[in-house]
Amino acid sequence: MPMISVTDAAQKYSDRAGQSGQAFVDGANRTDKDPTALAAAPAAQQKALSQYTQAIQSGRVARRLNEVGKQGWLAGINEKGAAAYQNGVTTTGKRKWATAMNQWFPIFQSLQNQIATMPKATPQDSINRVAAWINGTIAAKQQL
Repeated sequence: MPMISVTDAAQKYSDRAGQSGQAFVDGANRTDKDPTALAAAPAAQQKALSQYTQAIQSGRVARRLNEVGKQGWLAGINEKGAAAYQNGVTTTGKRKWATAMNQWFPIFQSLQNQIATMPKATPQDSINRVAAWINGTIAAKQQL
């Protein structure tokens, strides 16, 4: 029996996988495991680091990036990037951004209050004010 053509196989893949989105969601909803906790486990993180390191050291990452190139990257953005970006921002992105900013806005306000009391007469004062912002946000990020 002759092999199916790549074009026909790609079409079958697209048709069948494209119709299985709800099955994917249903399966995810049925799981009794927490995949985020599993991924956060030290052994899983070590495995991911090991696999990614191996992919870089073997040259596989560079080969795949070079295969795609800028034109492939742009094609992906033009094909689905804008719609995915817009959908992500207006759905889960908005909620996630608001959740993060509920933590960050008080930090920003505190830093602004601190910086407002600092001297601002010399160039070094300006450097110190900028450094206070940078150091404050770095310290806060390490705590979040």
